[in-house]
Amino acid sequence: MRKVVVSMATLLTALAIGITPGSAVTGNVVDDFEHPYVGLVAFYDDEGEFLWRCSGALITDRVFLTAGHCTDQDAEESPVLARIWFEQNVGGAFDPVTGAEDPNTGYPNRCLEGDPLCVESTLLFDFGFDNGAGFPNIRDFGLIILPED
Repeated sequence: MRKVVVSMATLLTALAIGITPGSAVTGNVVDDFEHPYVGLVAFYDDEGEFLWRCSGALITDRVFLTAGHCTDQDAEESPVLARIWFEQNVGGAFDPVTGAEDPNTGYPNRCLEGDPLCVESTLLFDFGFDNGAGFPNIRDFGLIILPED
């Protein structure tokens, strides 16, 4: 009987831990100006059509690190242009219903003229990412080389 009680207590504790909401991730959202090197990158095909977006971070003054599946040059629609915004609330005023771009950032269509927090690049590298082939070494890292600091 004692084993059953201990087993039930262990199970209930594990369930309580497993179903506790992720308040550290989903709650207490505040403006964060302590991570200025984190950016939102949107990718475009050779006709300028939006493909997808990812996040990443500057690791040097000209190298942006993101996932290899984002810069995948063997994707059905290979990206040829990356546009990166480093604004805190990029796309906050974007209207997905009408497609009207964010007037504060130009997202997702363009960098606003003179905006030092938005940059474009065509130097994308995926280092052999192949949709998980070669697991566990799937090479899911990509780099975008920026044209200037």
